[in-house]
Amino acid sequence: MRRRCKAGWLPPVAITALAVSYAVNAAAETPGLGSGLEDWIGTSIDARDSIRRAEDPKPEAEACLKRLCWHPTTFAVRVDRPGRPDAGDLWLSFPAAGLKPSELRPEDRPLARVVVEWYAVRDGMGRLARRPAVVVVHESGSGMTVGRMIARGLRQRGVHAFMVQLPGYGARKVPRDVTQVERFGRMLVQSVRDVRRTRDAVTALPVVVKNRVALQGTSLGGFVAATVAGIDDAFSHVFVLLAGGDLYTVVMTGARDAAGVRRELLKAGLTERQIRELAGLVEPLHVAHRVVADRFWLFRGKFDTVVPPECSRKLARAIGLEAGHEIVLPVNHYSGIVFLPATLDFIAARVNGTDRGTRPQDVGRNAGGRTVPSDAASAPMRGTEGGM
Repeated sequence: MRRRCKAGWLPPVAITALAVSYAVNAAAETPGLGSGLEDWIGTSIDARDSIRRAEDPKPEAEACLKRLCWHPTTFAVRVDRPGRPDAGDLWLSFPAAGLKPSELRPEDRPLARVVVEWYAVRDGMGRLARRPAVVVVHESGSGMTVGRMIARGLRQRGVHAFMVQLPGYGARKVPRDVTQVERFGRMLVQSVRDVRRTRDAVTALPVVVKNRVALQGTSLGGFVAATVAGIDDAFSHVFVLLAGGDLYTVVMTGARDAAGVRRELLKAGLTERQIRELAGLVEPLHVAHRVVADRFWLFRGKFDTVVPPECSRKLARAIGLEAGHEIVLPVNHYSGIVFLPATLDFIAARVNGTDRGTRPQDVGRNAGGRTVPSDAASAPMRGTEGGM
């Protein structure tokens, strides 16, 4: 005679089947290790801000922190197909920190959500691998060419790369009007907030090593990254290329791209005082003393005329960088692309924790296995201009 199951009781086989079913459904909702790109499309992941607001005795630093910080909260990170085929493997999007969409003008609605291009590391089977990550902040060129180049290079070196589309770029493009000073200033501040929140969006992904998420910025992106690094010590490493401090001096005295920005601002009727106030909203020197010096590397160009070398040295001094953390390359603002492979090797080695044998002086010495004379390196390379 067959024994009947009591109400509320299930045989072990049924319990096992339910457990397997639950695990499969859970994996479908939140992809993890062993999942492919297609498994992530259309998913939403819960994240939470980790930003820590600590008071600073220096008035300029305290005022800067009040502008840049926001009240921590939870937020959802959505994963989608990339908006264009050459812009990463997947796109992340999430609400911009401290911004109320209802307060935006219709033409500014794209600013309400941060868009991040994910260049994902996969194993030989095409599945996403659990690896460290770098948040990449692009230059000012509208095509974000260098930022994407860096993201691809890091992916090739076994590091997940997440390039943030800053306000006004890519899918977040809005009408550019520097005559609206307050709006322009808000976009500068939003750039810093977006990059800082991206760190928490990235660490919510199960395929990212949470304690090895670094930050990298180039030119304009380098100024943003340096300021983000001064908010708190959220990032495991920070790498700033061809940037520095004293943004006002860069804008008012720098050549080429900096000169273009200067002409645009002055033509729009902004006074030097207004330009100084705008630059001060996100000035890295205001918070440089808060940066963890032994986790920060500055790569500057010896012949840079866009970001004068003295502006880079100001940042190095304010942070207190020691030997090996301020790397001088024999290049100008554009020819630094020659040293990009060696620079990416340097960055990836440290983020991956395999930096034995990689020395800072090797970056400035190697360019595709050859030495670059200083006079040749001071000439701009075609195709790399257009980004301060």
